[in-house]
This record gives sequence, C-alpha cells and structure tokens, in this order.
Amino acid sequence: MSAYRGLSIIVPTLGRDTLDAAIASLRLQLHPEDELIVVFDGHYSHLEAILEDLPFIPHGKLRLTCTARIGAGKDNDYGACARNVGLAIASNEWICYCDDDDQFTAGALDAIRKGVAGNPSPIHIFRMKQPSGRVLWEDQEVRDGNIGTPMIVHKPCGIEWTPGYGHDHTFLRDLEYQMGHMEYTTWHKDVICQVGHVPGPGEKRR
Repeated sequence: MSAYRGLSIIVPTLGRDTLDAAIASLRLQLHPEDELIVVFDGHYSHLEAILEDLPFIPHGKLRLTCTARIGAGKDNDYGACARNVGLAIASNEWICYCDDDDQFTAGALDAIRKGVAGNPSPIHIFRMKQPSGRVLWEDQEVRDGNIGTPMIVHKPCGIEWTPGYGHDHTFLRDLEYQMGHMEYTTWHKDVICQVGHVPGPGEKRR
C-alpha cells in the first residue's frame, strides 16, 4: 500500500496580481516534505518585484523557475508549457496543480494526504467549486466540462500537458492510458479548490 511521501504543487503563472492569493491559500498547509513549484511562463522584466511580494512560506520548499518561451504572454498556451517545466523538476511522490487565479480551500492538502495515503491508485480526482457555485465533478466520468486542472492529483509519469484550453480531460485520459485502466483512478468528494474565473462563451482564460 502506498504511503504519503510529499506533495509537489505546480503553480503556472503569467505574473498576475492573483498569484499572491493563490500562494497564500497554500502556504500554511505545506508540510516540510512538500514543495511549491512556481513556474513563470516566459521572461519578465518585473520578475524580481513579483518575487519580493510573494507570501512567506514557513514550511516546505519554494522552487521558482521560468519557461524558455519568449513572449509567452502573447502566445497563451493556458499554462501547458509551465506545467511541463514543473513536472520535469518535481521531486515528490504526488503531484497536483493550482492556477495563479485559483485558491485552494482550507484543509485541502490534508484532504489530499488522507486520500492518497494507503491507497494504491496512481491517479486521484478531487472536486473544485466555480464562482457560480457549481461543483465539479458532477459524476465520475472523464469528459470536457467535468474535469479541471486543480482537481487532478497523480504520481509522476511521462505524460505532458497539451497546449490549448480545455485539455484537462485529455491529460487525464493520457494518464489513465499510461498508468492503467480507469479502474485505477480514485474519485473523492472533497472540494479542494475555489476556481477564480471560468471563461464565458468565446472568452479565453489567461
């Protein structure tokens, strides 16, 4: 049976003002064995100022890096490149994600620790709440509109994120194919994330 041996939380960011709140929602939940990986998508002249304003992390490791994409802000791949950079350097047994305009709920990381401890499943799906009050997942099916990035917790693998909006379910299906049948995926009812923004029709999420 698998025991909990640390979380790697990957936070892709374009340097938005909401990054502070995203990190603040996680900072007091980290254990010493956890790591928070903040990946700045592209090169920013104001990177040092952003780093100075980040909330203090009392426990766990804070790792900061950049992608190699020039002009990333103009060529939005919806965090795929940044997540892949985070995956390449993550060092813990379990990986999860928090976009820079989302916030993890109080007790979220403890819910993840409890959910994965002693559970042989390599993939876990938790729940998230949208600004409208809608909670996903609604049923235990991997499909577009029922899965979001912050819901996914998994062990390291060779799968990468595909650039573009709405590839959460694609990544999850690739994970299931790589790691085994969907029966090895565990679904949890715990709401671990409050989503900051959901695009409307024709609107692109940054």
